[in-house]
Amino acid sequence: MKKNWVLWLAAVLLVCLLPGMTREASAETGEVGEIVKRICLACRNYTQVQILRHYAKGEGFQYSEIYHWTDFKCLSCGQTTMWRDDIVGRHIGGDETPTCTTGKTCSLCGGDYGKLGHDWGEWTPNGNGTHSHACKRDGCDATETENCSGDSSASCVTQGTCTSCGGAYYGTHYFGRPWTYGQDETSHWRACKYCDEGKEAVDAHFYVESREDQYLASKATCVSPAIYYKSCTICRRTGTETFKDPWGETDQKNHDLMHFAAKAPTCTKSGWNEYDE
Repeated sequence: MKKNWVLWLAAVLLVCLLPGMTREASAETGEVGEIVKRICLACRNYTQVQILRHYAKGEGFQYSEIYHWTDFKCLSCGQTTMWRDDIVGRHIGGDETPTCTTGKTCSLCGGDYGKLGHDWGEWTPNGNGTHSHACKRDGCDATETENCSGDSSASCVTQGTCTSCGGAYYGTHYFGRPWTYGQDETSHWRACKYCDEGKEAVDAHFYVESREDQYLASKATCVSPAIYYKSCTICRRTGTETFKDPWGETDQKNHDLMHFAAKAPTCTKSGWNEYDE
């Protein structure tokens, strides 16, 4: 059993992967209905199989600029299997002249193949942090524009030199850890380390109750525990809403006294000195 498996594997490699085996060296045309000899993937015999169809691009199967996939029906076991054959699976035919974006039409599967692709020229700077290049092929007016890049010293405030076109450009904002937060009355954001304009992760404040000294609104008194301002859990902004320390105690030594100013006596009423009560 093991010997038969080795022989089958060797036959697969010989038939499907042998380099240099081309349609020119074979009498096979690849036309639908043609009978060729292959190893059947169902019964694993080297036998006659019939070509049923070739799959073009967009039909749900693997497709490349060189190959299409093919259905084969084994004339020994009757099963139909599909694989990419190195001989009849190659695109062939078509009388179109290939361009950068269009190729020939395969006479077997109907798919497009053999596009030339663009022959791009050198990148040239545009003076605004981008560079462009154009296709050099006659009759093609395709261009591409991209951001300059490549200089690790470039930042949002310092110009670098593009490694592709040689033009000067500014880099991007930097928001690395530890994050620095900017804020206003309604929201906060991660601020750029280098400038005041860069923002990311803008979000509304999320206020929570935090009993830290920096949020103390008033100390505990003889009748009330300490009172704190709520604070944003992200940027630590002090809010306007307050809360009493739920676990705090009153301070019997700290009275919440009212101050009364001194009043001079009159002809009919007594006066008093200032006092707290």
